[in-house]
Amino acid sequence: MHVKDVIYDGQKFSDHGLLTTFISQQEEITPDIGNKLEFTKVKAANSNVFHMVNAQYQDVLQFQFEVSKLNCEHINDYVLSGAEMNDILFWLNRKETHKFQLMTDENDFNDIYYLGSFTELKPILIGESPVGFLCTFTCDAPYGYYEAVRISNYYVMSTDNGTILRDDDGNPKRGTSKDLVYSDTSKEEGVIYCDCTVKIKEDGDFILSNVYDTSNTVRVKNCKSGEILTFTGSKNIKNLTSSLGDVHKKLYNDFNFKYPRIINTYDNHLNHFISSIDAEITMEYTPIAKVGEVF
Repeated sequence: MHVKDVIYDGQKFSDHGLLTTFISQQEEITPDIGNKLEFTKVKAANSNVFHMVNAQYQDVLQFQFEVSKLNCEHINDYVLSGAEMNDILFWLNRKETHKFQLMTDENDFNDIYYLGSFTELKPILIGESPVGFLCTFTCDAPYGYYEAVRISNYYVMSTDNGTILRDDDGNPKRGTSKDLVYSDTSKEEGVIYCDCTVKIKEDGDFILSNVYDTSNTVRVKNCKSGEILTFTGSKNIKNLTSSLGDVHKKLYNDFNFKYPRIINTYDNHLNHFISSIDAEITMEYTPIAKVGEVF
């Protein structure tokens, strides 16, 4: 894989005069792709068989690459000045996590990103002159992410010949379905909680069930037409608010504290949501990406 450029926190390495390369001729090593699992093992008495009852990732994804100074106009100007090194260190070596993306010739990674921080930057020297950095990037998880996906149960209404129906203000009319079928694109088993907006279109109890996730039926009682429910689930920070806060004062008494989520197994990626009442439902979540090679 040939990496053309790297983007970190919205800025390209080439914007800072850096070229992703390998200039120190380090001995090739097997890369860490962040897939080490550790199982909790339980053995029954008088048995030699261990049962795997739980599994957890033991570390986050981490990878290294090298960058050198890029100066196409003056090929002999390959030494980093003190000001250039300070600028690069200030940009990369920060305590917060930021978005990291690779730009490749094959475009294999262009729709995948990682969240993390550069935890170590070592100068690469020719003689006593710094010409680049050995960069260590540490992710916040054992995997990367695809760009956020938005799914909804509403559609633009049209006639049989395809003419879009519009309201008196000229806006397209939207219809809704009480069924929403979606296939998860994540490369990891389990559940991912969504950010979800529900625009209630009739009075009643809002119940959102998933045919393939029967243990997580979402229920909010006493909803009013025109009410907007906002569920927060990303990063597992869960919350629910209502646009009718003054009217729906007993919101948390009416809520069963189940939050919308996407479920995924190796054999089945489908999610079939069913709403009990007419509502416009929009879910947004970040699918998980696993890759076998980073650099």
